[in-house]
Amino acid sequence: MSRNRPFAQRGSVAMSGGRSALTTSKVLVVLGIATALMSVVALSLGAAHIPLTGVIKALTGSGDPFTREIIMNVRLPRVLAALIAGASLGLSGPVLQAMYANPIVDAGIVVVGPAAAVGAALAAALWPGSIIWAAVIATVCAATSALALSAVRATGTGFSLIAVAAGSAGMAILGILVSIPHLSSGRSVSSWVFGSLALADWRATAAIFVGLLVGLLQLKNQARALDIASLGAPSAELLGLDIRRARGRWSVAVACLIGTVVACFGVIAFVGLAVPHLLRALGIHLHAALLVCSAAAGALLLLVADTAARSAIGGAEVPVGFFVTLLGAPVLIRTLVNRAARG
Repeated sequence: MSRNRPFAQRGSVAMSGGRSALTTSKVLVVLGIATALMSVVALSLGAAHIPLTGVIKALTGSGDPFTREIIMNVRLPRVLAALIAGASLGLSGPVLQAMYANPIVDAGIVVVGPAAAVGAALAAALWPGSIIWAAVIATVCAATSALALSAVRATGTGFSLIAVAAGSAGMAILGILVSIPHLSSGRSVSSWVFGSLALADWRATAAIFVGLLVGLLQLKNQARALDIASLGAPSAELLGLDIRRARGRWSVAVACLIGTVVACFGVIAFVGLAVPHLLRALGIHLHAALLVCSAAAGALLLLVADTAARSAIGGAEVPVGFFVTLLGAPVLIRTLVNRAARG
């Protein structure tokens, strides 16, 4: 059975490929079990260790009030935020990569994520404490950036350099904004640039959940079109895809997925880059399976990273982006090396 390898050898791609549905089901089952177990571990670990029995009692409304407060209003919203944010970032990865027919596109290292962060920082400064408004403005900024990139016909190295340069400029502007005392909104540069779920609460969790739902609605029945778009704009148009209209729709989806996450927790890079490539290594290439698996794997990845970020170094809080980057950077390097080897 032939496989769809959108970024390997363009023109020789078989659109009906991919491993069997059974393989995808196995991956989803493994991810589901691992996520459930990791969620329990995440609820237990932290500055104050809570045994499994204490976690269960708190979730069922019994146990001492202090433990219930920690579980229900601190750790549970943070665990759910990590799962939802990870799913959103993981889902955005294959969408962006198909939009630009480029396997090294990720919201955190190109212009989309930094633009959303700049918008969120400005919104937080103008309307202090209003996470919902920050999410809306960040979403608009991300959508504008994505639509601007949609007009760029270049792909490959040229596109990547332009996008990364624009993203770096966005990060520089963000650093300047956060360094100005009356515009900082109480958040550090590292929490914006590398992302942190330390401020996760029920309100922020609800905001990113809405973003995920809207993004999913925009991506409904788009798997086949994403498969075609991954061949590149010229080939996609020859196959009858209205690439400009499709990219506009996907830009809205990406804006909702990324904008709310960045507004609440800062830029978390490499989730959308690492997850699709790891899944493709397992033989999952077609977007009908890749989108679902990317969301599930992204949720697990960010949950693991955030649990490590708040428990690996005693009581210190480390930006979650540090741990995600440790995984994502090698994936990016491997991808670039493989592309160079193929000439």
